[in-house]
Amino acid sequence: MGRLAMYIKKLNKLLTEKEISCKELTEIYIEKLEALDKSISAFITITKDEALKKANETDEKIAQGQAIGLLDGIPMTLKDNISTKGILTTAASKMLENYIPPYSATVFNKLSKSVLLGKVNLDEFAMGTSTETSYFYNTKNPWDLNRVPGGSSGGSVASIAADLAVFSLGSDTGGSIRQPAAFCGVVGMKPTYGLVSRYGVFSLASSLDQVGPVTKTVEDSAHVLSAILGHDSLDSTSSNIDKLDYNMALLQDLKGMRIGIAKEFLPKEINPTVKKAFNKSVELLESLGAKIIEISLPHMDLGLTVYSIIAYCEAASNLARYDGVRFGMSLDESLDTVTEARAKGFGQEVKRRIMLGTFFLQGGNYKKYYEQAKSVQGLIISDFQRAFAQCDCILSPTTLDTAFESGKEIEPHLMALNDLLTIPVNLAGLPAMSIPCGFDSNGLPIGLQIIANKYEEGKMFTTGHNYQIHTDFHLQKPKIVEGGIIDGF
Repeated sequence: MGRLAMYIKKLNKLLTEKEISCKELTEIYIEKLEALDKSISAFITITKDEALKKANETDEKIAQGQAIGLLDGIPMTLKDNISTKGILTTAASKMLENYIPPYSATVFNKLSKSVLLGKVNLDEFAMGTSTETSYFYNTKNPWDLNRVPGGSSGGSVASIAADLAVFSLGSDTGGSIRQPAAFCGVVGMKPTYGLVSRYGVFSLASSLDQVGPVTKTVEDSAHVLSAILGHDSLDSTSSNIDKLDYNMALLQDLKGMRIGIAKEFLPKEINPTVKKAFNKSVELLESLGAKIIEISLPHMDLGLTVYSIIAYCEAASNLARYDGVRFGMSLDESLDTVTEARAKGFGQEVKRRIMLGTFFLQGGNYKKYYEQAKSVQGLIISDFQRAFAQCDCILSPTTLDTAFESGKEIEPHLMALNDLLTIPVNLAGLPAMSIPCGFDSNGLPIGLQIIANKYEEGKMFTTGHNYQIHTDFHLQKPKIVEGGIIDGF
């Protein structure tokens, strides 16, 4: 049985019992990230001064005998498409390389007592699956620096996999938290659509985007989600939910839990090693009392096509504002200002998606492509609802394969296959998480995806937490990480 590392709770206990000060803790992380990030390139901006200021505020509260929250003083990172007032926020794009927001995203405001160590890298405007479309540089996978960390939240997962922070926030439009989490051996979670505010988060596809936590453990994921969820009047898509408590879910066992397995989640393209790790995970959960049920999701194979049309259309619409006049980089005034700003400000992948999205929305193409895609999306949603009438959670591999090598020339449609198993979740607005479930022959992590029905994140946490209690994959560390912050206490 593996030892379950409770990072957030343990750090909170160390802080409140004054075994370590928040300043000391923050300085340890800063020293480590300044040394290791030269190899990993996870950070776009390191907020050292702001972090130490917040740490001192936490220490003052503790010294005065004031109670602190579970996440107060806990070091974190943020994906750089989440607005932070007064702190550079670039979306990893030349278009916004000097942008300093006048306001903060709701999710960051809810974590205002945590210690922000910095803003981390991503695919430009969250468009990509490898963090190689970033305007600044490519982030490396801590398990193998010659491989990608996945994307678009590659900086978020790399910072956690390399022990450069305790938790991070990413955004997930078609798997952008879960796919890199699988590649880097951490826990990446996408909540139910609308459960977490999107206000202040740069939009890729407004009907699919959702902010979620990246952590080392399922328990930590539940703690972070509890802190950031809730209704937000500033977000028109926000659910009318103010508070959910996942503590009971973390205490429950798997007896009576019905877990669905769909053959559509095990396509012929899957790496045999990934499939083997998945089958072993199913066997373990069954041995812990879960009942395994065969289900079918007949329209899942259409998910990638449907997603591409909807996401590209919404991206073209959302990015229209970046014209060098209203938003984005400003060029010298001329008749070609808008054209020049968009040509020079956006990278190739962003331009490709804008062009395709504009084509799909043009004239008669709207009915031919977009309306048809929305119709098929309804079929995918119905498939999931029929499945959840039979089971509590659905299990699948997170990705078809493990992390691929950096710099490989991969056709866009083949690159999109990295999200084949995660995309249907976003189309249905469901919650899902990826947890580590093994390693391949190269020592690269493999991810297990757990999907729940809307607002039933608790069942997902129950399943994942019980799995981690009985395994130690989440406790393994890349060779680049010597020891760990927690290990010294």
